Amino acid sequence: MSVPNRASSRRKRRKEPLVKACLFGSAGALLTLAVCLLVFSTVLCGTENPGPLCLPLALFSFYAGALAAGILSVRFSGDGVVSGLLGGCMYAAAVFLLSLLPLPSASVPSSVGHILLLLALPASALGSVLGHRKVKKPSLVR
Repeated sequence: MSVPNRASSRRKRRKEPLVKACLFGSAGALLTLAVCLLVFSTVLCGTENPGPLCLPLALFSFYAGALAAGILSVRFSGDGVVSGLLGGCMYAAAVFLLSLLPLPSASVPSSVGHILLLLALPASALGSVLGHRKVKKPSLVR
């Protein structure tokens, strides 16, 4: 009776379709965004003047989510930068749709806000490069 090779079973693992993987990546990015905002809001509650720190920490949370979208999309799909960019586009679209909710207006002007949304694409592309699994080449020296 032969023992299955674990390394070969990992390589044969079925990858998710591109759109499904990008949806998973976008959901993980929204979760990352929510956790970052929750942590930063508790930190800001303890400061005396949280006003100047709100926008930088919110932008950091947004771009951390975009980075997570790229990483998770690539990990689920196994593809390259395309899946990371598509995951970042879905994440940016979800955040844009959430920004249309009738809540009190933000302190960022809308033209600057659209540019900041577009900057999620390079962040997700960076995440897809960081999240892409590298295939190890066989070593000549043993």
